[in-house]
Amino acid sequence: DFLVVWSDDRGGAGYDIYGALVDSSGVAAPGPIAISTEESGQSYPAVTSDGAKCFVVWQDERVDDGDIYGVRVDTLGNVLAPVVEISVTAGDQEYSDVTFGGTNYLVVWEDRRGADGDIYGARVDTSGTVLDVSGIAISAAAGNQSYPSATFDGTSYLVTWEDQRAGWEYEDIYGSRVE
Repeated sequence: DFLVVWSDDRGGAGYDIYGALVDSSGVAAPGPIAISTEESGQSYPAVTSDGAKCFVVWQDERVDDGDIYGVRVDTLGNVLAPVVEISVTAGDQEYSDVTFGGTNYLVVWEDRRGADGDIYGARVDTSGTVLDVSGIAISAAAGNQSYPSATFDGTSYLVTWEDQRAGWEYEDIYGSRVE
């Protein structure tokens, strides 16, 4: 009924992404699901469901300090190929979140391709194809924007984030609808 995901240092060589299927009574299936166990570190996972499969996203350091990857997981806990490179541009991409919007997933993250952190997103279809390969700039205001969160209300996506456009000493919450 549910897929729970986390980063785990059980191998001692850096964090990996694991998950567990949990039924509606709160009982976890035996053994964790190894979702991403690359040599480099993987962290900050998020998960959503389209009703048939789950989509897991995370920050991945296999190429540099931070890119955003994802993968689909079926209801039996099988990790489905391919692993999806959502954002592997210059600079760090981190702190991702994901939601399903009826047709596509929306993945959002903090993006440091510029001097400050900005909020970017990309739509991914249910087969794992990234539809916005360069990403969509959701907020590129002055100052740092970080820790995005995404949800869908049946019509539009809503992305919220912590925003420091008023200065480093201020941490306001901003949001934007994404159609």
